[in-house]
Amino acid sequence: MLGPTPRWMLVLCACAAAIASPAAQAGTPVEVAQDRFAGSRRQAAAAVEITEYGLYDAWESGSRGAPETSKGTTYRVQQPRLIERTHCIPARLGVRFGIMARLADPSTGIASVRIEVEHPPFALTDGRRTTREAWPSFMGDEPTYNGWLFEESYELVPGRWAFSVIRNGRVAARQVFEVVGPNESCPPEVS
Repeated sequence: MLGPTPRWMLVLCACAAAIASPAAQAGTPVEVAQDRFAGSRRQAAAAVEITEYGLYDAWESGSRGAPETSKGTTYRVQQPRLIERTHCIPARLGVRFGIMARLADPSTGIASVRIEVEHPPFALTDGRRTTREAWPSFMGDEPTYNGWLFEESYELVPGRWAFSVIRNGRVAARQVFEVVGPNESCPPEVS
């Protein structure tokens, strides 16, 4: 013969029955609150902070394949140094610009991100046209540089260039630059 059912088992069974009920499946206030809490945790975990942006100086230390870029490769750079914090970028060969960004929550460790650069259309040497480049990157609690170097004349296209850091499938941070041609000036920076 079995003895009396312990109280904690009755509570556990009552909770299981409540979760399985149609009201619970429709989204009770508790579940909605838990969902909102989980969503805010996901959002906080995905947050990226842009610590610097503008014109940079750096030296290249190699390259790696990046099939979603117009050249099919990206450069590794060492010791990026901010020359000027600005959103206004001159369309001139040799100009390097970009962002320094890090994870907003240092307890996250190191995370894989995707960098996407949207730019005005330009024609590549093979005749293809492109408006977007993308490559994988990593971020942690120390700022990481991601940027662009104008090294081909076909890249010197004035207009809006936007750098986005994509984390967990969402835009976690974005910086917009205005690339200007000779004798042009930038519109005021929009925050």
